[in-house]
Amino acid sequence: MRITHPSFKLILAPLSDAFQEGKMKQFVDFARNHDQLQTLKFNSEQMPVALRWNMHPEFGFPRQPFSVYRRVSDYSKFQIKSIISDTSAPIVFQRQFISSVDVFYLMVVSVTVTPGQSMVLTPMGKGMIEIGSKTITLNQSGTVLFKSPFMIGVKCIGHGTMTRVEGILQDDILNASDWGKIQTVGLPFRTGKIQGEGYNGDLQGFNPHVMINAKDAALFRLMIGQFFSGKPGSLTSIDSQVPDVDWQFPDPGQYLNFLSSGSGSQLDIIKSCLEKSKDQSWLSIERQPAYVYETSIDGISQVGSGNTGEDANVRIPVVAHTLLSVSTESPAALGLGFGTTDFIEPARNAQTSKDSKPLVIHSAASSQTPVTSGLMDLTCDYMIGASYTIRPSEFIELPFFNQVSKETEFCALGDEMPILVQVQDLVVLGLRQNRPERIDLSYTESLKFRWGKPNFITSSAFAKSYSPSMVELENDHYPFNDKARIGIFSPIPKDQSSDWERADHGKPLHTLPEEPVPMVGSQVNTYFMAPIDVFGRWGAWIRKRHSVSAPKPQKPGIMSVRLVLPNGEDTSGFSPSINQVECRLEIEFSWDWIDRSPRKIEFTGKFFSALLATPSGPVPTSFAKSDPSTTADKIVITFSNAGINQTPSTSIGSVSLIESSIPADDSGNPTFGSQENPAANLRKYKLIIDDMTATFTGAFPYEVAYALYARGLEKVRETADVWSAWLEIDTSIPESQRDRPAITRLPDPRPPAVTAVLADVQYTALPDNTRVARGTLNWPAASGAIFYHVWEASESAIRAVLEKELKRRFPTSPELHLLPFTSGLVARATQIKDLLDQAEYMNMCQNTFSRISKTPLTGRSFQIEIPGGSQALMLYSISSMNSANIESGKSNRAFFAVPKIVKPSAPLIQITSLPTKFSPPGTVEGVEVKVINNGRDEPEGYRLFRIRNMPINNDVGTMGLPILKEGDLTWEDATMNLPDGTILSGKKFINTSIARSWKPLVYQAVAIGQSDPANGVYGGESDASVTNIAWFTPKTAPSLLLISTSGNALGQVYILSTSITFEHIPLGKSVIQILELHEDGSRQKVFEFIASDTARGQNSLTLPLNAAEVASYPRIVRKKAVLATGITEFSIAIPLNPKPLILKVIDPQNRASEIEL
Repeated sequence: MRITHPSFKLILAPLSDAFQEGKMKQFVDFARNHDQLQTLKFNSEQMPVALRWNMHPEFGFPRQPFSVYRRVSDYSKFQIKSIISDTSAPIVFQRQFISSVDVFYLMVVSVTVTPGQSMVLTPMGKGMIEIGSKTITLNQSGTVLFKSPFMIGVKCIGHGTMTRVEGILQDDILNASDWGKIQTVGLPFRTGKIQGEGYNGDLQGFNPHVMINAKDAALFRLMIGQFFSGKPGSLTSIDSQVPDVDWQFPDPGQYLNFLSSGSGSQLDIIKSCLEKSKDQSWLSIERQPAYVYETSIDGISQVGSGNTGEDANVRIPVVAHTLLSVSTESPAALGLGFGTTDFIEPARNAQTSKDSKPLVIHSAASSQTPVTSGLMDLTCDYMIGASYTIRPSEFIELPFFNQVSKETEFCALGDEMPILVQVQDLVVLGLRQNRPERIDLSYTESLKFRWGKPNFITSSAFAKSYSPSMVELENDHYPFNDKARIGIFSPIPKDQSSDWERADHGKPLHTLPEEPVPMVGSQVNTYFMAPIDVFGRWGAWIRKRHSVSAPKPQKPGIMSVRLVLPNGEDTSGFSPSINQVECRLEIEFSWDWIDRSPRKIEFTGKFFSALLATPSGPVPTSFAKSDPSTTADKIVITFSNAGINQTPSTSIGSVSLIESSIPADDSGNPTFGSQENPAANLRKYKLIIDDMTATFTGAFPYEVAYALYARGLEKVRETADVWSAWLEIDTSIPESQRDRPAITRLPDPRPPAVTAVLADVQYTALPDNTRVARGTLNWPAASGAIFYHVWEASESAIRAVLEKELKRRFPTSPELHLLPFTSGLVARATQIKDLLDQAEYMNMCQNTFSRISKTPLTGRSFQIEIPGGSQALMLYSISSMNSANIESGKSNRAFFAVPKIVKPSAPLIQITSLPTKFSPPGTVEGVEVKVINNGRDEPEGYRLFRIRNMPINNDVGTMGLPILKEGDLTWEDATMNLPDGTILSGKKFINTSIARSWKPLVYQAVAIGQSDPANGVYGGESDASVTNIAWFTPKTAPSLLLISTSGNALGQVYILSTSITFEHIPLGKSVIQILELHEDGSRQKVFEFIASDTARGQNSLTLPLNAAEVASYPRIVRKKAVLATGITEFSIAIPLNPKPLILKVIDPQNRASEIEL
């Protein structure tokens, strides 16, 4: 029983292109003249068929050649197995028809396609793997024949109906009795050449007529392969400016020698693997798949550096390496015994062929529906076989072995591959530009080619054309023939590296690492790609154009730019009145020599408004030395060919090399392109321009601004005159990516003017609750100043310095000494000011001033703080600072002191109602108020307060505004005689315009102290006098008026008004009485009310509605009195009384009025 496995594969392809080109006829002529081949009797009608096989590396190499079998494609004797038969299974978009047990080699699928739709059919292999090379698209109903090993069903995508899925089992074909051995093919080792378990290589060839030694058989296979090998298509037919490439199959003899010549050759390492491996061992490391050939290769080094790195150790898994070669290279497959060529009759002549019968599937023979396979209908099936000793492995699944260790024959059925077509979806992508190998050489570009996944393994040919009539192949050539090229195999990457893109997933990739980049401008490079398969067939070329531009010219670097004063920080010669200042511009710039050497660097520049962050307008065409500028020249820095450490020349100013950071070699020049330290190739230069003139306006922001622009010309672009872009602001790109001109600012170096402060003595506010007195120091702006500092000195500190000096100078003249501390503030301040205005005294006192502003002040005011109990003067001075932090001298001095409050004693107060019994005739009516001084010092005056309500307490603050103030002309002088004979003086006030009322007259007074503002003395307010109350009551009996009366069967209501007071006052009570008038004229009091006890309401009483209301009678309610007249309206409700009634009101002075109700 033969055993097969999905990883043990045989693929084949009819070489129809070679046949159609007449190569079979040429081969027949060649074979007739060949000693061995003539016995095979080839004829020109036969179709050459290329066969190639491969397997999983876990199989290793067999110890004997492969056997190649062929049988006639007759299937009439085989049993048909169905997955679905004679039924209708609808397909909507996608559906699979899979057998869970059967594995097919041939499968027939019949579908009905919905009109206007299509159906894509793909056979499915074991593990539900799509066999993409067999995919067929139907646009109409039909039957499709699939022929491939390990099919288990079919996947359908589209719309229609499946009517049949059936076929012939793989095992039936594999174990058919009509297989005939046609060739023996193996490694080109003769029997006995391999030691160890050996290799039985002889005899090989066409069974049974041409059986020869292993090496000659390999030579025959290569010779036949060369004869039928395909040729690349014409590039000229795609692009008339590109010549065709000359791609040759390697010479068979030379190629066989290449495989076997020397240590490390392919056959040498295979020989070593076979000799040193133990196929029978149960240790995986002793078997062929684990054998590794080790060798050394040159280490990695920088291209163009001339250095080589340490040798690298390479470990080559021999079996896997060999199987990769034979799966992609036709010469390798033929030379190493993994491929051969057979010759059969085509299907169209099958009826006349003696060796074959037509392809027949009997269940399909009765159908009238045409059968489509998409492949050439070969008349034969193929199979290869070889014996192996396999052990269980984690790398390959062989469940049927278990612990079996015997030698077993593995076979593979042929799988015809489709015609090779042009690659699909090819894109060429620029990955990156590579730096040149050495300075001033061209850059290169790394390109990535990506294309659609092919249906089966292929390699590729890449051709490239950089100019008309020029073409170059990317593929390597064999060492013995530069026209014999090797296809490039591009596996589909599985790992997602750091460069992985989502679009790369599942697609082959190839990189061209160093493609040319022009020095200037751009160029279009043309690339061609064609697939090549292991049969030696070619697909069509596809062309892609790729445009590449020269890298942007290198820009110089501006490390720093500074406007500085020619004499450093010395500003003593500057004056605020002169606007122009001579200065110097210092520029530090650089060039990175790692890739490009410079030829020229140009500088332009201009002054611009310091209010702007960056300059506006275009790049200036000249270098401005002043504002406005009168020059029209640029600064040009010129480099010679003297190397990296040269000092260039300049057209303006002076230039020097300021740093050379790596050691020179014997030639005097450092090594270029240091990858260990790229900064070692950076050279810095200093350019100085001395005759610059800055013009200062003396206005905010008190500085000048200068913008410097630079551009560079590389040596390699001098002829083309292609400069770098200016270092400037490009508004067309995002701000974060813009180049900016180098900007420098020079603060105004002229010292600011000295400000002036008020020389008079100023006073703080009164001390607060923390016993601190605060004042505000103000000063005018100083020209050229942007900041200010405040300086403070105490009178005590200054007096200590001045008193000592004055006594030393004028020991006998006390009048020239300082005034005593008891003198007035103004007098003391005047004396100190006069002394400090003299430079000699001021210089003595400089150290008594200390700066109290913690940070520079931008405003022109400052809050000072003095202890509230201080009686000394405090002196303040202001210094100005400009934008360059240059400080002016101190201003004149401002004097501050804490003011004092003089608080007199509380006055006496006396109130008298006029006239009194002692008043002379004709005395006016009114109230006399006397306010008498009760202290030692005479006050400035008095403030009199009055209210018409009884006071709550003695606090004058509750009495509102005074009715008289100090200094009011209404006041008259007054005296008060005390019992002990003391006469006190004060003021009096007679008020004759007071309306008589039951409201009290409540008076209080305060005294105001004497003020001396010049010396900081302010009159304070004394404590209040005692509260004094007077009455100015009505002179007549109270008024009484009946406003209305009403009644019903229950009661009566009267509404009246009166001038009696309803308030409770010390003079007495107001009373309301209701009297019954009897017939005899007598009166009887029936109701009496105390006026102050009555209830107050907004509305008058109304008539009772029921007896319950009358039970609460009598009732009285008053409204609020009218303020202007003192009249109060009230209402009284009493029970119904038929007798005459009199209502009587009595005021606090027992004066009465009455009215009959």
